[in-house]
Amino acid sequence: MAADSQRRIFIRDFRLPVSIGIHEFEKQGPQTVVVNLDLLLAPADKAHSDRIANVLKQLGVKKGDRVAVAMRNYPEWVMSFAAIISSGAINVSMNSWWTEDEMDFALEDSGSKVLICDQQRYDIGAASCAKRGVKVLVVRSDKPLPAGVDKWEEVLPLGDKHP
Repeated sequence: MAADSQRRIFIRDFRLPVSIGIHEFEKQGPQTVVVNLDLLLAPADKAHSDRIANVLKQLGVKKGDRVAVAMRNYPEWVMSFAAIISSGAINVSMNSWWTEDEMDFALEDSGSKVLICDQQRYDIGAASCAKRGVKVLVVRSDKPLPAGVDKWEEVLPLGDKHP
């Protein structure tokens, strides 16, 4: 049993259509995988996912909206996932090896309202996000970002409670 200061998230038998990329999708169509996930967030991770959930709410994300996540295997990926699903939004996991065309297709096809990504994925998908009006939150950015693109480290105030 999780302590009061922890949050446990269960996902059982979640069927997820996935494809390797646009070209494989066109050839074979998506394949279905079954996901079973049990996350136990420690107090620090829970607090961080609460702050991310608040940022998503400020960006206009509501229950049922899609939020894309595209980054290498950083801890921020797990915190983003927990915040997205705990706030009622739908996580759209994107392959971090995708090309610009593949990211563009996935953003259009999923109807994602927000993209949470690292700097490399932002560099690849920036034009697509601008074209589609997708709001962006960049993790571990190492260069200046244009107006309207949020930097993870700057928009996550300490101590926010889950919305």
